[in-house]
Amino acid sequence: MKKKAVLIVVLAVSLSELWANVPNLVDYQGRLTDDSENPLDGSYSITFSI
Repeated sequence: MKKKAVLIVVLAVSLSELWANVPNLVDYQGRLTDDSENPLDGSYSITFSI
């Protein structure tokens, strides 16, 4: 029974360490172009989804 308790504690600590390393934001840079690959200038509304 003690081995199970120790295993649970070790697992909980390990998972909390993994969760702490997950970033809250994703930084991404790219280029906005038209169909002919010409860069676009100005303001545009963009929707991202995963």
